[in-house]
Amino acid sequence: MRRVRTHTNPLKRFSIEVPDWPNVFEDPKLPFALEFGSSKGEFLIRHAELFPKMNILGTEIRLPLVSSVKEKIKSLGLGNAHILYGNIANRIEDFIPCGRIDRVYIFFPDPWPKKRHFKRRLITSEFLLKLSQFMQKDSGIFIRTDHYSLFDSIMSACNSVSNSFVISEEPSLPIISAWEEHCLRTDRHFNKIYLKRI
Repeated sequence: MRRVRTHTNPLKRFSIEVPDWPNVFEDPKLPFALEFGSSKGEFLIRHAELFPKMNILGTEIRLPLVSSVKEKIKSLGLGNAHILYGNIANRIEDFIPCGRIDRVYIFFPDPWPKKRHFKRRLITSEFLLKLSQFMQKDSGIFIRTDHYSLFDSIMSACNSVSNSFVISEEPSLPIISAWEEHCLRTDRHFNKIYLKRI
């Protein structure tokens, strides 16, 4: 695979077609997980393998990675995994096949450290409130970041939606993302945040 740009503007405008869900998932009515920023798809694919009774939809804004992950999903015959090219943050309601979200994974989102780029950051209070509309009680959002400034920004957003979510102890996950594995291997500090729907 050719070198993929690390930073891609998530606000870049392009049309995202809503899939025909029965052609994407073998059973669209299964519980549903959503991953923002699937990168090379390691977590998405492992999640689909470990949780066959849960669909997972990944999103990624770098087209070469999306194409590669789709090929992996196809070759493994996973009927409960799919990945979309684009940013669906403002159109979440169009991409929930069963009408609800049971889990959300946001692992090491781009920190956009320059002040003029803060508007590109994914996790805001508005974004969390949007997610909350489709999440039932006790469903949750798993978040990871290794960037201090972004962590502060995320915590501010989390604290502003306390009527919808509570920061809670994270349920055990049998898998981790590739970058979390890297952080653990290299002793790189990162923060975990788990938001539970109330």
